[in-house]
Formats: sequence, structure tokens, C-alpha cells
Amino acid sequence: MCIRDRLFVDPDMEVQRIAAILAMNVPFEDRVVLKDGRVLHRRSAPLDGASAVTRVWSFRDITREEQAVDALRQRDVQQRALLDAFPGYVAVIDQDFRYTYLNERTAALLGKSAELIVGRHLRDMVGDEGVSRLVIEIEKARAGERAVVERTYPATADRPRLDLQLTHVFGASGDDAPLIYAFGVDITGLKLAEDALWRAKGEAEQANLAKSCLLYTSDAADDLPCVDLGGRRILKKKNNHHYHT
Repeated sequence: MCIRDRLFVDPDMEVQRIAAILAMNVPFEDRVVLKDGRVLHRRSAPLDGASAVTRVWSFRDITREEQAVDALRQRDVQQRALLDAFPGYVAVIDQDFRYTYLNERTAALLGKSAELIVGRHLRDMVGDEGVSRLVIEIEKARAGERAVVERTYPATADRPRLDLQLTHVFGASGDDAPLIYAFGVDITGLKLAEDALWRAKGEAEQANLAKSCLLYTSDAADDLPCVDLGGRRILKKKNNHHYHT
């Protein structure tokens, strides 16, 4: 077995590639995958002033670099799959406050497709006031504090009212660049139930107040207004009789 058969995964293809490089007579760079799994960065350049066609070849082992890149790429793919699977609302922005990712549910809430939002600045979507509010929440997350807030989005012609519980998490991308993750959970049902309870409580208090001022006389003309003395409600009569309620 000749050396090319021992080194290259596809020896015939490598011979053709080298012939093509020689024919171009210009500097050329590429990567070569060897049979043993190593990856080499190959550089070739013509030697000026030589009496015959001469090229200088150099090789650098980039196996570890390639493995690291593949690991980061795989990590990013896995992370993207996890974000896509999240059942709520997700957005990711970088340290310059530009969107790097958001799922379709979040994009729809902002009124555009995800493709049109990624790369845009946060200010373009939420305005200066929204940015100022988010900066405070993000700084809390950066400091390791719990950064959970509730946000209400009023009803529009396209959707009903939406209440979200937003959690901001400070993290990093595959290349260790800082990222801010925002996870939103729909709590609209919970907030509507709370609103209904508060209304019911207010109505009950009004009803109890009305009951405490019932009139206990057959002659309404003799009644004076209901007054409160020492926490007790009484109906005072002109004939100085008091009826406690």
C-alpha cells in the first residue's frame, strides 16, 4: 500500500485536487481530513523567481480546533432544539441588546416574523421605555438576583389580553459571548381569576354595607340618616328611639 492510500480517506480525489492546485498557480488554502481522523490545514503558494514551477506547501494540525468547533456547533444545535421545544415565549438578546433568537410565539406577540426581528435592536421592538425597564431587570439577572416580573399585553384585534410571567436569565453562547434569555409563561387564566375574586370581594363588601343600613321603621318620614357611632351603625329616630343594626 502506497503512502497516499495510507493517509487519505479518498486517495484518488486528493490526487485530482493537488493537480488542480498546481494548475492554478495561485496561493491556495483548504483542509484535509486524514484516515486516522486528524484534520490538517493545508496552504500552498507558488515560489516567485524559481527557475521551474515550484510551490511551497505547509501543513498545520487543526484537529483539536475542529473538534472544539464541532462541539460548540453541536451544543448550539441542542440549545436551539431546547428553546424551540419550550412551550411558552422565548427571546434571546446579546450584550448589544440585539435579538439573536426568538420563537414564533414571541415574534407573533411583537407583530413580525422571527426572521425579520433577529439582528434588530431591542429598541426597535419595545421602544426606549421598554429598553429602560428591561435594562433594570437584566442587571438584576446579571448580578445573580431573581429577575421575575409580570407583564400585561392589552387585547388587540388579533388576540385577547395576555398576561405573562417573565424570567430573565444571564448566560452565554457557544463562544462564551454574553446572552440574556427571557422565558415567558402565560398566566392570563390566573390573573383573570384573581381579578374575578377581587370583584367578588368588593361586591360582597358593598352588599354587607347595604344590609347594615336597612330601615326598621314603618314611617320612613320620621327617619334620620344612618350614622356610625363607635363602629356600630344605628338608625336614629326623631322620637329619640334608637334601633341598632
